[in-house]
Amino acid sequence: MSALSLLSLSLLVVNMDSIWCQQTVAKSRLELTQDLDALTEKVELLQEKGQLAEEVKTLGQTLTAEMEKLGQTLSGIRDHFSPTTSCSELGPDDTRSDIYMITVNGRRVRVYCDMITDSGGWT
Repeated sequence: MSALSLLSLSLLVVNMDSIWCQQTVAKSRLELTQDLDALTEKVELLQEKGQLAEEVKTLGQTLTAEMEKLGQTLSGIRDHFSPTTSCSELGPDDTRSDIYMITVNGRRVRVYCDMITDSGGWT
């Protein structure tokens, strides 16, 4: 084999290696781009999930506050139609020691009711 033939053969091998490397790099670049796109989408979904969780938490807090207001309103309505005259008459929903409105001698009075000591109901 002549030196020119060997040189041509070497150049052909180098050229083929170069083409293979370019294809491999292009394939790797495409795979990395696809991986990056997939990860970006996952990050965006996680951010949305976090925002939704925060909204659910806020809505839960709002609902709890509204339920407390409703309970107070219902208690006021109940007292209007059937006034409570002592802590022992408070309904089963009023089981915590707190300040309640009771009617004494026809007047509404704020009193502290102890609902724990000796089964509760103490003023």
